[in-house]
Amino acid sequence: MHSPNSAPSVFAAVTSAAIRFATRLREAGEHRRVVHSLASLDDHMLRDIGLTRFDVAAALVEPALTDGTLVLAERAREQRQNQRALAQEAQAWAAPAKRAA
Repeated sequence: MHSPNSAPSVFAAVTSAAIRFATRLREAGEHRRVVHSLASLDDHMLRDIGLTRFDVAAALVEPALTDGTLVLAERAREQRQNQRALAQEAQAWAAPAKRAA
């Protein structure tokens, strides 16, 4: 049978899990509000922070408990990497042309 102390420990575990879930829901709601506020920015402002309107829309269709702000941070990081790679490639192509001149 169950020990007399098992009921309180089960209750504590369930309560703790419910509190963690409620906290996660609250945080997810806050993050979703931030992403919605980014959606109100114009394209130039979004570009200034390394995002596109598509990036914001994609973050909003993520599952409810996915942190859309993390999705956007990753997209902005990828955009910066792509911009650096393009700049390096352009420099590499320009270098031989400068030497030939």
